[in-house]
Amino acid sequence: MDSLIKPREYTIVMAILLASVGVSVYAGVATSYSDFLRFSSLTIREIHDAGDGNIALRDGQFAALASGQLWRLFTPTFIHISLGHLLHNLLFVPWFCARIEAERGSLAFMLGAGLVAGAANVSNLIWSGMPFFGGASTLWCAAFGYRGVVMMANPKSVMAMSAVAIAAAIASFAIGFLGLVPAANTLHVAALIVGAALGIPVAVHERRSMKKQSCTTSAAPEADSHSAGE
Repeated sequence: MDSLIKPREYTIVMAILLASVGVSVYAGVATSYSDFLRFSSLTIREIHDAGDGNIALRDGQFAALASGQLWRLFTPTFIHISLGHLLHNLLFVPWFCARIEAERGSLAFMLGAGLVAGAANVSNLIWSGMPFFGGASTLWCAAFGYRGVVMMANPKSVMAMSAVAIAAAIASFAIGFLGLVPAANTLHVAALIVGAALGIPVAVHERRSMKKQSCTTSAAPEADSHSAGE
């Protein structure tokens, strides 16, 4: 977590973490498909108990969303599949997201988080066809993409990340892709791409600002030399 940021500067991040903890305390974690029945009001697609421990999917993939249950675009964020999954996100989400909320504002962060979660969750549903996934990792993956793009344009940006943070994020991706832990890789990649896309306009702006500043700095000594010659 960025040590110079005060908790009151990332209230939305904290609210998301508290909601994740609250859901896990109330309903537990989804360690098996049948456990997802406890989260049937939060999964992106409606599910119900078909008896004998089996789960049935209701209607089509997007029937629940089409009927107006739009909260399902975001609420899979609060479902975690293990205690380790939850603890990992409790560390990584503020580590990567707090700086963005502090700099861009809570409203912008909330809208961005909603867009990222919706796009990533829908992408994973389309890819897998199943609603058995969740986690706040969509947020830190997107934040990593966002900050990474901005950092490439301006290494001195306030969005720049430490080498430790970058290594930790890459290691987390690698662990998931290697199958060392259960991971919704499509979900993570989609979030990374959406976050990077949101960072492109910011990166372009920062690059232009750097060029203007460079031109101003180089012009100053030239002006001084002309004054001295006069």
